[in-house]
Amino acid sequence: MPKTKPLNYLFLKENELLEMPLTKGKKFSFGGRLSSRDFQEIQEQINFALNVFAKEIKPELKSFLEKKLIKSFSKNALSISIAVKEKNGSTEIQKKNEIELYNYMKKTGNIYMGLIDDNTGKIYLRKNFSLDRRAVSAPLHEILHVLQKKKVINIDVPFAQTADRLYSLEKGFIKPTKKIRTPKDFEFDRIPKKEAGSNELKEPQWSYPLGNRISQWVYINLPADIRWNYIFLRCKGKTHSQALNELNFVNA
Repeated sequence: MPKTKPLNYLFLKENELLEMPLTKGKKFSFGGRLSSRDFQEIQEQINFALNVFAKEIKPELKSFLEKKLIKSFSKNALSISIAVKEKNGSTEIQKKNEIELYNYMKKTGNIYMGLIDDNTGKIYLRKNFSLDRRAVSAPLHEILHVLQKKKVINIDVPFAQTADRLYSLEKGFIKPTKKIRTPKDFEFDRIPKKEAGSNELKEPQWSYPLGNRISQWVYINLPADIRWNYIFLRCKGKTHSQALNELNFVNA
């Protein structure tokens, strides 16, 4: 894998890596291009994901997988038209997508951080996501979904969100908050149902706050050198207690 120079966030002003305002104009509605900084962040998170989640596959397969992941990211930024589009979808599906997007934008003040087109497999990310502390780790989230589709990992939900937030916590983009409670015992092993006629897991709304709870628990309770091994084991299908036992961390 080609090595990329780590992004240097220290040159940013203290308040620069903040919640970016809603993108305006035609680019927001009909599309634009991601920035060079966005692409650098994507490559860095692809490298990270492969080191963590593809460490058991052969180097040549890992190299092939890296190329596939790079190609899966669209150079075009996520826009309203992309977010509501559903190829070969009914008017009903499009209307549903429009309502979901409207409610999300009304609640957050921005478009989705990222999404995967169900038909093409293309990943679309918000323009300048790399400067937005809420969205900077979105590539890793989407990468885990792709790795599950390609059977590199077995389970991606809720751990795509867990990895997403843990990455941001470790990088210092965000901090732990008391607003996120500790997961209840049964929640650690809560997995959504599979899509009808598919091997893919649904990503229901409850999986996002659950992923956040698990990520914060991992960040606070597990030593830094085993955190990602824990996430890896969970994505391979190990239960919470099995993963901790395998890591010899039974008293967490």
